[in-house]
Amino acid sequence: MERLRRIAAAFASLPGLMVLAVAWDAILVASLAPFSGPLQSLGLAGLLGLDLGDADRVGRIIMLYHSLSIPFVAALVYLVLDQVPMGAPEEEARVRRSIVVPITLGAALTSIGGMTFAYAGRNWAWHGIYIVGLSLVLYAGVLLAVALWPSRRWATARSTPA
Repeated sequence: MERLRRIAAAFASLPGLMVLAVAWDAILVASLAPFSGPLQSLGLAGLLGLDLGDADRVGRIIMLYHSLSIPFVAALVYLVLDQVPMGAPEEEARVRRSIVVPITLGAALTSIGGMTFAYAGRNWAWHGIYIVGLSLVLYAGVLLAVALWPSRRWATARSTPA
């Protein structure tokens, strides 16, 4: 039980979430490597019944790009949130939480929905999950831009008496 608590505490911190995002990208790359050009001759796609024809190749590349880049962007957001101060400690914790939750959920939904739609069949529900994930990442990006807006910090710095 103590081990589970330590694991949960590690993923509740920003560095822990960053490690999780990088590990998630590594798992995606490792699991999709057998379907790449040089390893396609192994025949794993045929065994799994996947259609990797040239007609849908561009769409798969776009889904793959977004499914890999969004968790990387989430890791960069965690890095920014960990290193850049954003005001008073009680406000900073609230702002971080309001950004971390949608970026984490959005990265997971984008990766799972995109890879499932691209490689496991064209079920449009998975594409909807992919779009919801991208929308959550956009929302978190807007929140991060507002939190890092320079005039916000200047206004709070000037409001203190000299």
